[in-house]
Amino acid sequence: GAFWLALSSVFALMASITFHSPGFLADCAWLTYGRVHPAAANALVYGFCIPASLGVALWLLARLGRVPLAQPWLVAVGAKLWHIGVLVGLLGILGGDATGFEWLEMPRYAAVILFAAFLLMALWGFVTFQRRQEWALFPSHWFVLAALFWFPWIYSTANLLLLVFPVRGVVQSSIDWWFAGNLLVVWLSLAGLGATFYFLPQLSGRPLQSHYLALFTFWTLILFGTWSGIPAGAALPAWM
Repeated sequence: GAFWLALSSVFALMASITFHSPGFLADCAWLTYGRVHPAAANALVYGFCIPASLGVALWLLARLGRVPLAQPWLVAVGAKLWHIGVLVGLLGILGGDATGFEWLEMPRYAAVILFAAFLLMALWGFVTFQRRQEWALFPSHWFVLAALFWFPWIYSTANLLLLVFPVRGVVQSSIDWWFAGNLLVVWLSLAGLGATFYFLPQLSGRPLQSHYLALFTFWTLILFGTWSGIPAGAALPAWM
């Protein structure tokens, strides 16, 4: 994850330089702005944010359940497979094989690898939760378990409707915006809040102020965060 974070920074810097020097690396098609910019964004989200969040989520499930992580070697295989998928996807973007959908630029063959890798890691996260010895549920459990379910759902739905059985017209954009809102607003918030609700009480030495407010936060994010991806100026009905 740290490697992809550093690489995304390099790509983002290269994309930024092209605004001031349009001739910068213009002779190399692989490094033009239209390819480097999505490569930077995908390396950041898929290469760093999601693996880092998954690592913390699996650690929390084992920690809160007071049980070792189920099949850690299979989780490690899933992690390696995920990074292979990120590598294949970034090479596809830089090679000109991007899908053209924002935050879904990785080609379909890379998406299949990422989906299988996430399922492999999430499956053993659910098994770890089922084997827990501490049966009391903490607020972190709600957010982490929802995050493990949320990504495969939105990622498979968006890829099926945009790449496998493509819908037509402006519906494509609405689905892409729906996915972007769920990924950047809902999924990253679920993973981040799950860690926050664990670490803040631990670091402060004080119990969580209110489980009911945490539950209110959870359901508010689930019910309303998913509608936040479509921009105000989109060519769609105003109610959407």
